[in-house]
Amino acid sequence: MTSQRFRCPRCGERVQEKSRCTLECEGCTYLFPILGGVPVLLPDALEWVGAYRESILACLVSDGQIMDDEVQLIQGISDLTPIDEALRFAKDWDSRELGKANPSVEFQSNSRQLQRIEDHERESGLYRTVEALTADLAGDVLEIGAGIGRLARSLVAVTRTICVLDNNLRPLVEGYDGLPGVQRVVGDAGALPFVDEAYNAVIALNVVDLLESPEAFFAEAARVLGAEGIVVVSTPDPTLGIPDGDRGRMARCISDYGFEVMTVEDDLLWTRRPQPHELQVFTTQVVVARRG
Repeated sequence: MTSQRFRCPRCGERVQEKSRCTLECEGCTYLFPILGGVPVLLPDALEWVGAYRESILACLVSDGQIMDDEVQLIQGISDLTPIDEALRFAKDWDSRELGKANPSVEFQSNSRQLQRIEDHERESGLYRTVEALTADLAGDVLEIGAGIGRLARSLVAVTRTICVLDNNLRPLVEGYDGLPGVQRVVGDAGALPFVDEAYNAVIALNVVDLLESPEAFFAEAARVLGAEGIVVVSTPDPTLGIPDGDRGRMARCISDYGFEVMTVEDDLLWTRRPQPHELQVFTTQVVVARRG
């Protein structure tokens, strides 16, 4: 477990490996579990384990990664953190995002138009555009809200190291076969568990509009980026939830945290296929900015 970049999201001190299944903060001594090889570096990591206990166990068992000491750790944490309601991990990705073909579907005539939309996205949509914008990255990259690893698969060829962060353990356990050099972390975008100036680039695709405080994320991105580091952010809602129709709001908000906006690409297609005959279509905006 490489922990040189980790810091406690509670007090900001360094975090070091205590055992095969735990990390410990050098300052406040809070313990953070490691589950399926993935450190859980949330401010409320122990409460999170208690709330998601059954989903964690099911996820690790189904992936064949669970060990006896992990079961004991999860049970011990759960006994100390009683909860009101058990929570479950979402599964919000499709087979394309795993780098696999879509499920076999015989498209009828009214489905061919949907297929053309997907073809257009693959040729010139959001992910193709971001791949082009990040083709020259050569340093250490942090991806926020990485999910199942769709972008990470294209980044491994051009960057030195990649760390992927998500608040959902399931995609981090299930989605990174064949990417052994990718560091996976369960964490909070508004309280990044990394030391200052740890990365050369931070990427967050279609995440900021879901955050309670996008501003907290932009501040944290500026903190963990080195001098002249790059941030790449996309969203289908660049107004960030303010119903005024101002699509320049996200770029201005990024600028407020010491970034120089370099590129804004608008109306980029992003599709999701949660079911074989269901296609979700979004238009997104991408902002690329450099830390001053």
